[in-house]
Amino acid sequence: MPAAAPSPFPALGSGSSSDPTAGKGKAAAAGTHYTPEDIQKIVKETIGSSYAPIWDQLLTGTATIVQKHIRNGRKSDLDMKKLAEIAQTKGGDLVAAYEEYDRPEAEAAQKTAQEAEIKRRVDEEVAKRQTQQFFPAGADASPSSGGIGRGMAEKKYDRNSVIAAAVTGKYDGGKESVQ
Repeated sequence: MPAAAPSPFPALGSGSSSDPTAGKGKAAAAGTHYTPEDIQKIVKETIGSSYAPIWDQLLTGTATIVQKHIRNGRKSDLDMKKLAEIAQTKGGDLVAAYEEYDRPEAEAAQKTAQEAEIKRRVDEEVAKRQTQQFFPAGADASPSSGGIGRGMAEKKYDRNSVIAAAVTGKYDGGKESVQ
């Protein structure tokens, strides 16, 4: 006959070392009969010491990775099975597992954002250069520069030349007026 598996319940009470039921409390002395209070105490101690820290880590880790996923603007669903597999290799750390899981998508998003920023800067610089080329009087239109009044603007360039330049792409500086 195989030996009985050890009880998952801790010993209740204490007794003398010569007592065969020592360390097993009232329940063992009564033939492993536990009172509801004994069971409640055992369950509370077991959950508090064994399961609660694990549940806490699981819940906070899950909430953290969901927050990161949303904050990073990801549209894809989280593959929790894949995350669980990665977390096993990371000692159960869900946040570290998510970092590894999300790395390819994060790198792609960073590359896209960087390319968009470069394009924005290039477009901005091209627009700035075209404005200075076609509208030299508009280069400094701040109030501290004396402003560009109607009389001042008319002296610097001819309106018809500017319109012609917009159509042809060539600006002669107002020397030849197109009528």
